[in-house]
Amino acid sequence: MATDQVDALVIFGATGDLAKLETFPALVGLVERGVLDVPVVGVAKSGWGLEQFRDYATASLKLNKMDPTTPAATKMLSLLRYVDGDLDDNATYEAMSQAAGPGQQLLYYMEVPAFLFGRIAQGIATAGRSAGARVMVEKPFGSDLASSASSTTPCTSTSPKTPSSGSTTGWRSTRWRTCCSAGSPTGSSSRC
Repeated sequence: MATDQVDALVIFGATGDLAKLETFPALVGLVERGVLDVPVVGVAKSGWGLEQFRDYATASLKLNKMDPTTPAATKMLSLLRYVDGDLDDNATYEAMSQAAGPGQQLLYYMEVPAFLFGRIAQGIATAGRSAGARVMVEKPFGSDLASSASSTTPCTSTSPKTPSSGSTTGWRSTRWRTCCSAGSPTGSSSRC
């Protein structure tokens, strides 16, 4: 995926602890390496607006002993967009679609519990934003192959079908799972 371009990064659960501890510092690192120059849309239900979301990201950088006034941090903060909404409300996904812009190569980053994956995938598909998109999940889901497969099924079952051919035109079949490593900003370690 290193050579693939995305038109926007959409982070579900963007006001949670994981975002505060890991995500915002990592986004600054992506800007520093020149690989992040697209809208970063945070989606959560916190009752916030964009300025509060940016304040949260700034506080995250300070917590991680990063200077939020560096050029890379300033650029990352300027890329942020925010959608405050309920994940059970299709209007949230319509607002997310608007904030992401017209591009079709969206990367959805799930920093939410696994039981929400299917509902989010359904909302994205209903908003017409699954074609050409990819999904990355931060949190491990399932404790073995069988439980992991059952958590993934709701995501793949929302792929739209073309009426004439019946072929899948929505979600790509490739899925990734990421996890923290000893090199994370907080120095935490986990096994993948």
